[in-house]
Amino acid sequence: MTRTDQPAHLPEQAKFAPRIRAWLLIALLIPVLGLIWLAIRFSGRDNIGSQTPRLSWEFGSNQQWLDWNGVDSPDRTNDLTLLRRYPDAIGLDLGFSRVDGGNYSEIRGLHHLEVLVASCDASDDDCLPISQCSQLERLSLEYTQVTDAGLARIAQLNRLKYLTLPSAATDFAIQQFATARLPLQSLSLSATRIGDSGAAYLAAFPQLTYLNISRTRITDDGFRAIGSLKQLTVLHADDLTLTDRCCSMLRRLPCLRKLSLRNAAISDRGVEQLAHLPKLEMLYLGGTKVTDRGLKSLARLPHILKVGYSSQMSPAAIKNFEEQHPCPPNL
Repeated sequence: MTRTDQPAHLPEQAKFAPRIRAWLLIALLIPVLGLIWLAIRFSGRDNIGSQTPRLSWEFGSNQQWLDWNGVDSPDRTNDLTLLRRYPDAIGLDLGFSRVDGGNYSEIRGLHHLEVLVASCDASDDDCLPISQCSQLERLSLEYTQVTDAGLARIAQLNRLKYLTLPSAATDFAIQQFATARLPLQSLSLSATRIGDSGAAYLAAFPQLTYLNISRTRITDDGFRAIGSLKQLTVLHADDLTLTDRCCSMLRRLPCLRKLSLRNAAISDRGVEQLAHLPKLEMLYLGGTKVTDRGLKSLARLPHILKVGYSSQMSPAAIKNFEEQHPCPPNL
């Protein structure tokens, strides 16, 4: 039989051959596409091994940020000798990782380091190599074991602008920073042992724009110094023993935009003082004694955008306030 004499129909297997080839091609492409996605997802990060920090360039093409937050080796310690690979790093986040004792000395090799989030097991001894990072501008010691003894060394960092203190910090630590005249712009004292004596030293930082004193031992008396911070734009003062007396001192802050006074014994009388803040945009009053009367006085604020209401305010008063001052969706 010649080629032209072959039957027009193909065998049953030949009919499905193109379909089989298509499925095989798809099966081969799926893992390839997966690898491409992983390459894009983790581009710019060094993630070799469980002990190695993730590396990114979030601060610019030539500025390295090392993210070691929560990265632990099998024995839950990390060997910071790996930092020798990244001498040009400007940021290091050790966060909730754990570091071999005494290994913080490796940080001294990061001559360009500007930002440091210390590990939760950092101690007073670790503050010595940290204090030798002369370019450091941002430092978080939150959740660390550092005490006033270590903070005395941190006071040597004369470029420090942003600082979060550990829970063991006391009034003596603030005194050390005030004596050193650090150029602080942002300071978090949240959940520390600092009281009114320490708050008095806050006047030594007139350039502060952000201050968090929540869950400290500061009372109305400590607000005398806070009232002198003319550049302050954000103040968190939650869970403190405060009365209306503090509001008269807050009235002196012409740049204040965000204020949180949750769970304070503030009443309508105190809020009437806050109604004189010319730039106030956000005010949080949950857990206070403020009623509809106080909310009505806040309506006079020219730039108010958001209010955290107290349980003493009626739904009708809240609705009326929101109609007059609609909150933008991104707040």
